[in-house]
Amino acid sequence: MSATAVSGSVGGGGGRAAPAAVVVSEQDRHNAEDLAFDLRQMVRNGHIDEPQCKDLKEHCELEFSRWESLAQQAANREDFVEFERLTEIAHKLGDALRVYDEASRGGGSVRDRAASFGGQSAPLAAATSPDTHRGISTDAPPPADAGDELPPQQPAPSASAEKKSRKKKKKHQRKRSVESLEGFDAAGPASNGDRPNQSAEPAFPAFEGADAWGSVFPDPAAPPAAQADGPDAAPPGSGAGVGPLPDTTAKDEAAEKAQALEEENSDLKEQVETLSRQLTVAQSGLAMLQEQLTAAQKTMTQQEHEHAQLVDRLGKSVQIITKLRPMQGKAEVLEDRLKKANEDSNTQQQQLAEKDKVIKALEAQLESKSKLLTETRQKLFGERDRVMAMNQEIANLRVANDEVQQEADQLAARAGVREKQLQRMRYIVDSSGLVEEDNTGAPATTSGMLSQVGNTAPDLRTSTGMTMRGMPYSQASLSQRQQMLAGSTSSIPNTTPNGTAADYASPTRDSLTQTQSQATVANMKDPLFFRQTNDMDWGRTEVHALAQPISEQYRQMLQCGSGEYSGCIFEDAAVSVRMYCSVQGLGIDLKFDLVNKGASPLVQANLIAEPRKVTAFDFTIEPVPSRSPVVMGGGKREFTGRLLVKSPYEFPPVMCINYVLSDGTPVNNYIRIPLPIPKVARPANPSSTVFFEHWRSEKFSLCEVSSRISLRNEYTQAGGLATVASALEFGGNLARLAGLDSTARSVVVVGVVPFDTPAEIMARVELSARHPGEARVGSTDS
Repeated sequence: MSATAVSGSVGGGGGRAAPAAVVVSEQDRHNAEDLAFDLRQMVRNGHIDEPQCKDLKEHCELEFSRWESLAQQAANREDFVEFERLTEIAHKLGDALRVYDEASRGGGSVRDRAASFGGQSAPLAAATSPDTHRGISTDAPPPADAGDELPPQQPAPSASAEKKSRKKKKKHQRKRSVESLEGFDAAGPASNGDRPNQSAEPAFPAFEGADAWGSVFPDPAAPPAAQADGPDAAPPGSGAGVGPLPDTTAKDEAAEKAQALEEENSDLKEQVETLSRQLTVAQSGLAMLQEQLTAAQKTMTQQEHEHAQLVDRLGKSVQIITKLRPMQGKAEVLEDRLKKANEDSNTQQQQLAEKDKVIKALEAQLESKSKLLTETRQKLFGERDRVMAMNQEIANLRVANDEVQQEADQLAARAGVREKQLQRMRYIVDSSGLVEEDNTGAPATTSGMLSQVGNTAPDLRTSTGMTMRGMPYSQASLSQRQQMLAGSTSSIPNTTPNGTAADYASPTRDSLTQTQSQATVANMKDPLFFRQTNDMDWGRTEVHALAQPISEQYRQMLQCGSGEYSGCIFEDAAVSVRMYCSVQGLGIDLKFDLVNKGASPLVQANLIAEPRKVTAFDFTIEPVPSRSPVVMGGGKREFTGRLLVKSPYEFPPVMCINYVLSDGTPVNNYIRIPLPIPKVARPANPSSTVFFEHWRSEKFSLCEVSSRISLRNEYTQAGGLATVASALEFGGNLARLAGLDSTARSVVVVGVVPFDTPAEIMARVELSARHPGEARVGSTDS
């Protein structure tokens, strides 16, 4: 086997200078090792998500790149001792990063960074990623071990032939190394024409210093076979010599051959180490390129995702614009409306400003009028005080007038006696003829004077002080009141409010109040119990033509007091209504029986409470359940009612009797239930002082009702006053007061309605002597 010695400089060529060495201190090596150890420990302790661990990882990546670059520089300058030390540090950093990657990404899909520094063989790396290694030459044959390079036992060639073969092999190796180095520096992937199954192995530059080290490379070509010309030629592989040689020469050649083989083996080992180191550097570069490719792929993926998002947004924007285009016209219309609305709003604001000015002016006027009203009220209060003082003075004058009236009564009585005495004297004188008549005689003058005195003497009798000269002060005109207060006249005309002269000589004169005529007061104040309406005549119980006059039972039920009682309140040719009443406090329980007097049935026979808006009482009527509205002949229909009194009322409740005759004629009869306010009153017995205080007070005078009524015959006959008094007491609900009125034919009653704030009722009835069958009624309440 022939071998070729390789010589040359370390730089890869005689004319190329070696790069400058970079000195790395031991402290930097220790720092790098500590950094790798700290990162590995933090990952193993489970602190991979902490910011400190991420900072260590970034710092470790920077150090890994730095040490990798330093190792590449050492390989370029063929300083393999420094290359091994730098590669060891880079291997530790890569191992720490590998541990971090496995912990953060799962560890299965991440390339081992440390594998590029001896952890993976060159063929395995080439088979794993054939297209991503830089500087790979598919034409270079795979490196072989020293044992593999040795051919089978051949006859040793001559020394000259062995030297020639060694030189030729070194030249060929140098050429291949230069081509491989140029391919490694090009940093390009393998051509597309490479076979996928061919294991690509890197070709590294040959080292020119191999001759200096004494390396001998075997010749890949088989040595030429010896020419077997003679009979002494031995067959190949027999171990026989080529030709006859001296023994010394054969020994020298064998020694040289063995030495050459040892040198070649040593050179091959060094070459293998160099190639493995270069392969490690290439794998490191390949890992860096793979990381860059992964980062680029991530960037491209992110950009594609962002591009897709932008496309989606653009599509949505186009859709929104498409939808907004039809609304643009509506927006313009709305904008025009908004402008018009703003103009209208401005106009309204101007109008409001003008109205505010007007309101302010009106407020100023109102304030001035309020001041004027306040002043008027103050004046009114002053006048009221003055009137009260005048009323007090009038009361004093009334007391004085009473005294004068008493004296006048005495004088009138004495004048009557004198008149009778004078008449007797004249009779005696005329009959005896003691006095002769003379046209200018004194007796005639005296008689005329006495007669004039008897005929013209004013009736100065008065009541107990409630009237002045027969006329209440409240009923006198303004001029008469001024004359009363000023005392400019000696007497007040004895006339009633309607202009008729008062009959002071009549013993039936009202001694409490002067009678108010129906033409004046009755039109202003309605009767207490019975106000006549346009469609009702309360001399009868209804307006229907078949109705009969009210029965005596109706009047008796008016006179009944509290408790339980019953009676017929309505009757005509068709029906009759009977009422059962039970008074308890302010509530009255009622029961009605509607009786069919005829033989024909009555359809829809009902009793209905008049739906009036009255707040003084609650009045309801309901039929008894399970009763038909049809009342057969001789039958009846029952109803229940309830009256709850809340405050004093003027008119009693009204009820409608509704039914339909057999011929289809509807009949509606309205009647008033005989339940006046005295039904819930209680008798009272105030003193005369309290009675007259209330009777004369302004509060009671505002509620006063006075009228003239016609009486039935039983009230005008003997004992009629007692009948009136009994009827006026309403069954004991009102108490009769005696000794208050000087007029004998009068009755005064008083009662109290037990509300939360009690209401008093006072009434006076006077029977007229001049007009039999009439009575003057005066009542008041609070």
